[in-house]
Amino acid sequence: MTLEFQEILIRLLVAAIIGTAIGVERNIHGRPAGLRTHMLVSLGSALFMLVSINLPGSALGHLGVIASDPARIAAQIVTGIGFLGAGVIIKDGMNVRGLTTAACLWMAAATGMAAGAGEFTLVGVATVIGLAGLVGLHKVESLYARDAYFILHLTLKGTPDAEKIRDQIAETGVLVPGFSFERDYDQDLTLLRYQISIHAKNGRRKKLEELVAQLEQSDLRLVRLLWKRA
Repeated sequence: MTLEFQEILIRLLVAAIIGTAIGVERNIHGRPAGLRTHMLVSLGSALFMLVSINLPGSALGHLGVIASDPARIAAQIVTGIGFLGAGVIIKDGMNVRGLTTAACLWMAAATGMAAGAGEFTLVGVATVIGLAGLVGLHKVESLYARDAYFILHLTLKGTPDAEKIRDQIAETGVLVPGFSFERDYDQDLTLLRYQISIHAKNGRRKKLEELVAQLEQSDLRLVRLLWKRA
């Protein structure tokens, strides 16, 4: 089957528009894979589908007519997007970031493939459901308590009691799954790293700031205090 130029143009434009729409949501949340990435993934997937539809295969159909198999190239798109999605997933300490963006790339590829195949109803329904889920479920997440993980870096003079400090942190109502320490004997310093977990619906950042202020005002021989998201 060979498609007319007008039909090809419509399918490519639909794929580009849908990919851009998905990319807007990621772009709003400051993700590196935003408008252009999702648009190109969707457009490229549609182009692959169009090539597989328009380009005759090498096998003969049951009527003796050369037939093409769009599923062969479509299967490779799915595999290729898997590698692209893995590239945006980042593990930072106990936290894994980029899973939603990887899923969005997968969705952009799927809608692009559907647009390339001319399944516009399928494209529209899937896009509406996908965008509604991205926007709506993000708001639902704020309705219940979740865990937020941080790492506290404490630099102290001398050789402090790391377990006592851990208990002091835990008394504020946060969990301390683990900690580690290093000694600098030349400068007589100790670097303590505490993994902490704050379980709350809202105000996790405020609770952390209160903990930091409490540690700064304590009698610890504190030289430096830093924290970051885990």
